[in-house]
Amino acid sequence: MMHDLYVHRANSFTIKMTMMIVICMAYFLLASTPFCMFFIVKSYLDPGYEETNNYVALARSDLIWTVCYLIGLTNYCANFFLYTAMNDRFSKEFRAMIRCQPSLRQVSIYTTGQSTKIRRTESTHLRRMAEEASPGIESSLSEYPP
Repeated sequence: MMHDLYVHRANSFTIKMTMMIVICMAYFLLASTPFCMFFIVKSYLDPGYEETNNYVALARSDLIWTVCYLIGLTNYCANFFLYTAMNDRFSKEFRAMIRCQPSLRQVSIYTTGQSTKIRRTESTHLRRMAEEASPGIESSLSEYPP
């Protein structure tokens, strides 16, 4: 029963991650295609424009390059929104971080065979490190004579 639940969650997570990667890859191809096609077309047209001193065509070419470049840059902006929309865990953690709340992941205790292992989240690990940290610069400087 518990194993079936774990397998169902793992399969659901795998399907969601695969969909997210496919959508991100498709958007990357869509956003980078105009930029690549521009350089192919430009390699054929620009030599003729430069020979005839057609400055209007060269200016259009520069404008088209700018638009293609900006479309390509939207890929980086869109990735954030795609990750947020497609991944529930990322979305919840991001909202918690914006609200300055601790991580929503909880410490889970699980057993494997004869040993018990405790899996700590990042936030509990950081708290433990802060507790074990050195007492401060004042005490470390007092160890050395002036």
